[in-house]
Amino acid sequence: FVTFHQSFGYEEFIEGLRADTTRDGNVRYDIKSGVFKQICEDAAFGYAGEQLALNEALSKFQKELLNGEAATLKTTSGKPFVKDIKAWYQNNGIDIHNESYVRGILNYLHDNYNLPVTPKKNAPAKRQNYVLIVDEINRGNISKIFGELITLIEKSKRMGEPEALSVTLPYSGEKFSVPNNLFLVGTMNTADRSLTALDTALRRRFEFKAMLPKASILEGHVIKGIDLKRLLQMLNERIEALYDSEHTLGHAFFIPVIETEDDDVAFARLQRVMKNKVLPLLEEYFYNDWQKIRLVLGDNQKQDPALCFIRSIKNEGNIQRLFGTDASDDLQEEGERYHLAGEDDPVWNNAIAWRQIYDAGARGAENDE
Repeated sequence: FVTFHQSFGYEEFIEGLRADTTRDGNVRYDIKSGVFKQICEDAAFGYAGEQLALNEALSKFQKELLNGEAATLKTTSGKPFVKDIKAWYQNNGIDIHNESYVRGILNYLHDNYNLPVTPKKNAPAKRQNYVLIVDEINRGNISKIFGELITLIEKSKRMGEPEALSVTLPYSGEKFSVPNNLFLVGTMNTADRSLTALDTALRRRFEFKAMLPKASILEGHVIKGIDLKRLLQMLNERIEALYDSEHTLGHAFFIPVIETEDDDVAFARLQRVMKNKVLPLLEEYFYNDWQKIRLVLGDNQKQDPALCFIRSIKNEGNIQRLFGTDASDDLQEEGERYHLAGEDDPVWNNAIAWRQIYDAGARGAENDE
């Protein structure tokens, strides 16, 4: 799991030089693999359990070499061979240049770090699937992050496919390809204005699936007589009518409300969600057009003004004072303004006001208070 942002780059995602301080105080620069390269190597290895065990054992071994500091495993000629250790551990029938080093280290890991036995020679690969989830994928600079590897994520260009391709990485000089058992999942908010900046090359390589709100998750959850499913459905129907379907509210807003069985706690969470999350979002959607927000909340259908979350203030006298008695009808309309009910207003604790968001005919005593 990784989150894209404007400062995220090739060095963090694929590989790059990272500065490190040695024990004698000098600075050295090592080539470090990024999250994408790491998971590609793990997926190519294939065995999920053994891979994790080997990674953990190697990490402990490397720190042991320098009393807690990470060490880079190299041959006497200076050639790194961790990749050979992983490859030979997966299949000890392959040819590698430094088999004696590899076997010696693996034997040590078996004896000291409980590393599972090496898979059998030429054992058929029962590779498990790997998934890399990229949150906010539309917020990163795709060309900067993927670089030349944008081609390799295509299904037909993956390792194991007929048109498989590989590239030589610029820092390590290694041959690199993307295995076909690695799945990339990108998430984004479709209402986000930065959606238009999504790289066209990335669009072509992904399938797009809309994840619409699931009001059914709130089925059966009634807080002080307030049906959360009906509440979410009505809010979204009105938002869709006034704006569009891509700006509807997700059910995730109300998950904290249904996570408790205490009605008082759940009601307090519902108030907090509406006041601190939903209403500010509606203000952004409708550019502080309180008349439309009133329509979304159903305040325009309520007979009792005390049950309205957004209050109307008539200001005709002030308009006449400012602009005279001959003010136009447009200015007279401007004399009506709105404000959100205050924090201490009883409407927030009135269950009937909440029910009337989706049921204008809701009446009766506040029997839940």
